Amino acid sequence: MRRYRQQPKFRLETLFNRYTYKYWIIGAAAILLAVAGVLFWKSAKKLRPAETAMYAQEEITIGIANSCFSSPGEDGLPSGFDRDAAEEIIHAVYPDAKLNFVVIPAEEASYQLKIGEIDLAMGELTYNVLKTQGLSLSDGYFRDSVHAYVAQGSPVSIGSLDGARLLVMTSELQRADIRSALSEREIDASEFLNCSSYPDAIAAVNAKTSNAVIAPRYKMQEFEHDLAIVEEPLCGISYRIAAWKSNSDAIALFNTAIASKRADGTIDAIARKYGLEQYQ
Repeated sequence: MRRYRQQPKFRLETLFNRYTYKYWIIGAAAILLAVAGVLFWKSAKKLRPAETAMYAQEEITIGIANSCFSSPGEDGLPSGFDRDAAEEIIHAVYPDAKLNFVVIPAEEASYQLKIGEIDLAMGELTYNVLKTQGLSLSDGYFRDSVHAYVAQGSPVSIGSLDGARLLVMTSELQRADIRSALSEREIDASEFLNCSSYPDAIAAVNAKTSNAVIAPRYKMQEFEHDLAIVEEPLCGISYRIAAWKSNSDAIALFNTAIASKRADGTIDAIARKYGLEQYQ
């Protein structure tokens, strides 16, 4: 009868013992050094303006939609907070760039960026809403407050929104953010409805088919209405600079400039110049 030699059983002690510990320590140290090297290389390889496509352009065209932050000047070109803020932010990255400002319809920002008619867009553009999907967005350069607006004669308090039927302006806001802001105050609205037309929302509240519309303060100021504002803000919303995805590297540099201009008070000073107040 042929006998087969029994294979030795694997034992953990064969991997971890006084003879192999030093090799495990050396291996772990080598891995840590490799990881540290990769992190150092990434931090050292800082993106420079000259490495971006926008740097090589003869001029940078910025499309700005009319809003509380911008209106056409005597020359028909954008004038106001958005233009002044853009000049500060862009020139912090590209000091010698020639800037060309044009007025654009707010709803055409994405399309004009896509076809290359403009390089950057501004005008109360917010994150993760339909009109900015597919775009590269900067960090917020201005923070607006978000409020409830109710019909005249209605209770003007956040508590009155409990059990209410609310219209949320999803052209700028995310419904989940509003639900969360109310939940933090232990307020449970009966219904949240998406809306993208401010005139329709205002008409619905006046007609009492909805109890309130939830909208950013300065955006709401662009529309004629006699609704009463609930002064206590629900939350805040940031307005951003938009670019097509091919200019995402420039947006990354603008983020650094925005952080710097916010920290040193430059953007707040421009806002005060135009009578604007940021939500803190």
